[in-house]
Amino acid sequence: MIDNSENLRQGDNNFRQRVTLGWKWQDYVADKIENRGLTVERNRERHVRKWDERYKDRNEWDLRLFGKYIEVKGQKRAFGDEPYSFPLPKSIVMTVHSWNNQRPKPTMVLLVSQVTGSILGILCDEISRKQWSIDNLLDHDRGFYDDFYRCDKHNMITFNKVIDLLHGYR
Repeated sequence: MIDNSENLRQGDNNFRQRVTLGWKWQDYVADKIENRGLTVERNRERHVRKWDERYKDRNEWDLRLFGKYIEVKGQKRAFGDEPYSFPLPKSIVMTVHSWNNQRPKPTMVLLVSQVTGSILGILCDEISRKQWSIDNLLDHDRGFYDDFYRCDKHNMITFNKVIDLLHGYR
């Protein structure tokens, strides 16, 4: 087992930087959605916690539209606007633990490439979740193995499809 926790605890700076970077990409995605004629509520009750307190409040959400919640996940990999461009066969949705404890559950997870700015969607409805797999993988940031929900890239949707679905929630 790789123990990376001490690196993440260094004055909690690394953790705060990761959280702050996540907020940047949440705002980026919200701006892209708003540029398509929708109003997005952004979670402004953001608390930068210490590494050891990261699971204290599981009732956080990133974006909300028409009562639907959207989780934003920044990706350090390059991909384009089509699911086939995702560089791996599957994408991580989130850890099983996080999903099981998250309230409210997201309607979709949006992956945003921190390299290209492209956005792909993963639907979180019951039918879509049945197509997810659970894989035990090394979490390089946290330094240990965990169970992750993963979605095949062929089950991802384009940002245009995301926008169509969001317009339908009105």
